Amino acid sequence: MTFFENLRSKMELERKNEIISLLLKDFQANASDWLWQTDEEGRLVHVPDRFAEVAQLPHQLLRGAQLCDVLGMLCPEDGRCSAEVAAKMAQREPMNDVVVQLMVSGRRRLWSLTAHPMLDADGAFTGYRGVGRDVTERWRAEQAEAANKAKSDFLAMMSHEIRTPMNGVLGLANTLLETKLDPEQHEAVATIRDSGDNLLRILNDILDLSKLEAGRMEFEQADFSPAVLVEAVRAMVEPNARAKNLSFKIDLDPRLPPSLCGDAARIRQVLLNLASNAVKFTDSGRIVIVLTCVRRTDTHAMVEWQVTDTGMGIAPDQVGRLFTEFAQADVSINRRFGGTGLGLAISRRIVEQMGGDIAVVSKPGEGSTFRFSLELPWSNTAAPDHRLDRVGSDDLRTRIVMLGHPLRVLIAEDDATNRMVVGKMLQEFAAEIRICVDGAEAVQAVGEADYDVVLMDVRMPNMDGLAATRAIRARGGAFATLPIIALTANAFPDDIKVCRESGMSDFLAKPLRKPALVAAVLRALRGMPAQPTLSVVPPPQTDALAALTEEIGSSQVDEMLALFFRESDRRLGLFDSYAGSGPIDRDKLHVEAHSMKGGAATLGFTAVADIARAIETQALEVEPAELAKLIAQLRTAVDDIRHGPVDRTLAMSSTA
Repeated sequence: MTFFENLRSKMELERKNEIISLLLKDFQANASDWLWQTDEEGRLVHVPDRFAEVAQLPHQLLRGAQLCDVLGMLCPEDGRCSAEVAAKMAQREPMNDVVVQLMVSGRRRLWSLTAHPMLDADGAFTGYRGVGRDVTERWRAEQAEAANKAKSDFLAMMSHEIRTPMNGVLGLANTLLETKLDPEQHEAVATIRDSGDNLLRILNDILDLSKLEAGRMEFEQADFSPAVLVEAVRAMVEPNARAKNLSFKIDLDPRLPPSLCGDAARIRQVLLNLASNAVKFTDSGRIVIVLTCVRRTDTHAMVEWQVTDTGMGIAPDQVGRLFTEFAQADVSINRRFGGTGLGLAISRRIVEQMGGDIAVVSKPGEGSTFRFSLELPWSNTAAPDHRLDRVGSDDLRTRIVMLGHPLRVLIAEDDATNRMVVGKMLQEFAAEIRICVDGAEAVQAVGEADYDVVLMDVRMPNMDGLAATRAIRARGGAFATLPIIALTANAFPDDIKVCRESGMSDFLAKPLRKPALVAAVLRALRGMPAQPTLSVVPPPQTDALAALTEEIGSSQVDEMLALFFRESDRRLGLFDSYAGSGPIDRDKLHVEAHSMKGGAATLGFTAVADIARAIETQALEVEPAELAKLIAQLRTAVDDIRHGPVDRTLAMSSTA
């Protein structure tokens, strides 16, 4: 090769290396990750611009500096931030996503460092080569998600605390309205009831919004009839429209599919909110709900839901604020009509999370048209009429006759009071009932006889309801479709999801009410899907006893009270032995406290239920002295009930 050929080859190689260096530099300047390298002493020998930019330190200071010293300098208030890196470098171990916290220009940053030791041809250690990444935004997103979850959990807990006394206020207000009151008293009590209803609506709106913000709103996928859904909305809204002399019309597109698949309850919630607003803000004229099939393929249909009114309308400069949280078109609207300003914001979030969009067209003084569109799967299958969920005992008796044999029910429940409650509620249907006290007995029982429905407590000793359900489903055949209804005191979305994953087909919240039980058994016999959501609202003592008395009779309630006090005395004696010098059987303490809590909650004895819950929660670690204090509180609460408003009821049952 000639001299000129060698020169040309060398120049081409240098040009290629220069291009590669420029490309690598450009990559490192724009990539979220950056490369770094140390020598065998841990000194930085390769410091890319991205490293210096993120650290906000000059190259001259970084190049040749100890990596651990750099990390320590960036985190002066916490010398532990680089301890893990230093320890791994001292042992020449690989670093796998080691996260260190730094302070850069007064702001907290998180770096993730991943590196591997380098060896030369002779196997000698020559330093580290690794990758750095700024994971601050990821950390902030995780923190925000955790904060949202904490807020949602807090609101769920507060809903329980607020609903309990509010249930008493509304119940007593309705009871008073049925008594003889003079006009002034009647107006005052009616105002109390209406104000309580408004507070509950506000609470429901806030809870819905918190779930949507946290992404914890779960959407069902079940077949429903769009025509039936609109008729259900009409049934709820038309009486208010008629009271204002408004005409109410429904217009259904003949091209609508007979059945859509989606969350009918949430779609109904949005449509009901729009229709209710239309009635609220319209003084004369008409309300029209229009359903249009915009387009349809072999599998999906785009359906537009539209609500038009002839009401007050909305100014153009206010339309953009309608779908934002806590906003109304005019501040005077809140004073005139009430409300939280959350309804449309919740509707927007529901529609958007279901993949649709929502909008409004309005002219002041002429009215408004709200519309939302959803693309949903469709079929020609006849969808179940969800209005049938509101049927009562007569319908269940008719369905039992169609079975051709008595209703056969297996009840798996460890608490005697709750077992009696369910049994008494089913007594009028002449059901054949078998009782099991734990999941293992339930699994054995379903193999020995045929049952139409299984009522399965979730929390039981030996084998809980979740494990029992999985064991039953694993047998296959008829056991795969046997209706198993969960009885649970924790019926929030996460709890329902666990029940569903175990194979349970429906859910009932404790404390149990007879209409809910009847509806669930009826759904099971019809093969209908479970309710999409549940709420746990333990009623106050007087309301619970009054409701039970109305549902199953006073003599039956007397039996339950007598059983409750017998069981309470037995458990208090057992707890006393644990608080003394003897050993504590913590598993039994946990189970008995759990059962006592459930029985007390069913009867509305919230003070007893709360103390039993505290013992249950602390059972695995409580010391005898602390347990003795809780037992004293529990005995006082039980005695207060025994000698309180239910004293006459107990005396009647004791002499029977």
